[in-house]
Amino acid sequence: MDDCTWNSCQNGATCIDGVDSFTCQCTLKFNGVFCEIQIVDGGWTSWGLWGSCSVTCDSGQQMRARDCSDPAPENDGSNCTGNDSEIQTCTMSDLCVYECDVDPSDPLHGSMNCSWTGQGTRQCLPFCEDGYAFDSELFLDNIICGPDKGFEWNIRNT
Repeated sequence: MDDCTWNSCQNGATCIDGVDSFTCQCTLKFNGVFCEIQIVDGGWTSWGLWGSCSVTCDSGQQMRARDCSDPAPENDGSNCTGNDSEIQTCTMSDLCVYECDVDPSDPLHGSMNCSWTGQGTRQCLPFCEDGYAFDSELFLDNIICGPDKGFEWNIRNT
C-alpha cells in the first residue's frame, strides 16, 4: 500500500513511501512532518539616518543603525550577517574654543587651586578664606574642563 496516497507533503516536498509510514523530504527553507513550516532567514532593514555628531566643533563621530527585522528570523532561520551599526567621522564647521587654558575666576573671598589631571582635562578646587563659606548648595566643589565637558568649564553648565 502506498502511504503517500493519503498523506500529502506540502510546499514542493517529495513523499517517500515506507513500510506502513511515509516521510516528506522537504525542499530548502521548509520543515515539519508535512513540510508545512517555512524557515525564514532574517533580513536587514534599511540603514537609519546618521545621528548627531558627538562634538559641536572640530571632528567627532556619528552613528547610524539598522535592525534584523525585515523579515525577522523565524523557525530556526538564520540571523542577519554583518553589523547592525556603522560609525563615521563628522566634521563641524565651528572651531573649538579651549577654555581649559584659562583658570576660572576666583570666588569672592576665596581662590581656585587648579591643575592638569591628564588627557587634556583641568580640574579646579575652590577654597574659601577663613570665616567664609559657599552660600549655595549648587556650587560645584570639583570644577572640570576637558573633552568630556566640551572644553568648557562645567561651572557654566549648572
